[in-house]
Amino acid sequence: MIKNKNNQKGVSLILTIFVMVILLAVVLFIAALLYTEIRNVKNLSDSVTAFFAADSGVEKVLYYDRNVLPPIDTGNFCDDEENPCPSGQTCDSNECKSTAVRGLCSMLNTCQEGDSSLYCNNISRNGPEDNGEIYDYLIDNNLDPEDYPYGCDPEVCNACQISFNTSFNDETNRTYQTVAKVIPSADGLSTNFDIKSKGSFIRSSRRVEVYISSQYTPEAITITNACATPISAGSGEEVLIQAEIRVNLPNDSINSESVKAYIKDSDEPHNENNTIGLPLSLCTYNDGTCSQGDPNNTYRYVGYWNSESYPLGSYYVDIEASDTQDPPVTKIKTNIPPYPTCMGQ
Repeated sequence: MIKNKNNQKGVSLILTIFVMVILLAVVLFIAALLYTEIRNVKNLSDSVTAFFAADSGVEKVLYYDRNVLPPIDTGNFCDDEENPCPSGQTCDSNECKSTAVRGLCSMLNTCQEGDSSLYCNNISRNGPEDNGEIYDYLIDNNLDPEDYPYGCDPEVCNACQISFNTSFNDETNRTYQTVAKVIPSADGLSTNFDIKSKGSFIRSSRRVEVYISSQYTPEAITITNACATPISAGSGEEVLIQAEIRVNLPNDSINSESVKAYIKDSDEPHNENNTIGLPLSLCTYNDGTCSQGDPNNTYRYVGYWNSESYPLGSYYVDIEASDTQDPPVTKIKTNIPPYPTCMGQ
């Protein structure tokens, strides 16, 4: 018997296994590719959520800074009839109150109040005296930290850092950590606003940074608590006129010779024809005594006007002051309100 030496039994099985291995490899490759894409899409979704969480921190800071402005006590008595508050101030519980220029520095006191979505956890506030980032910035820009001792006071708020974190009130574990700084410009004449917020969601995190240059330029001079007393004076009576004058720029001061009161017979702007000029002298009251200077860079100027040379009738008073810049900046407070009593009396 002759045997066939080209017996090919089992070849089909080998080819079938080989094809199946190739198909399995292709399927596994496609599955791995699809899994990676699905995971990337999921991470993209988480990343978008983290981004909007970070954006929430920025929006919260801007909301407080622009809308939650704390009232500031001026110490002036008021009522709705005979003793109104000066322009720009409101009467609250018989006391005139002004409004802070920004709300960032008051977040430490207000951020924990109101709706739960506005809560701030682990909130802290740091200024130049803490030798932190604000201090380093001032030194790097040749600004003296001692010129900004009240940088975190809500009334000033020109050199301060606020940091906090917040968790959303749901089960998504969305969080954000925010640091907001208001810092002087390199020339010290205005302020810049810097916000950094990091949002986190599951395994994704995103950061949002906002920088606003020279958002607020403070007035060189502010005149507050200006008043005249008594409300009306007969011929020959003395009228006390006083005001608190503050310089807001570093290395600036008030030109004491420029501080004057102008007594008028109408509420029109003062001029040489309708005005009696009265120089005011530097004086601060402390428990009823007079002392010079004030660590808060605010000075009280007072003067007494004898109404003997003034005809009977209503009187109006303007306060004017200039600083020592070149050229000088002049601030005028028009038609200061009369009060039964003034500050320190």
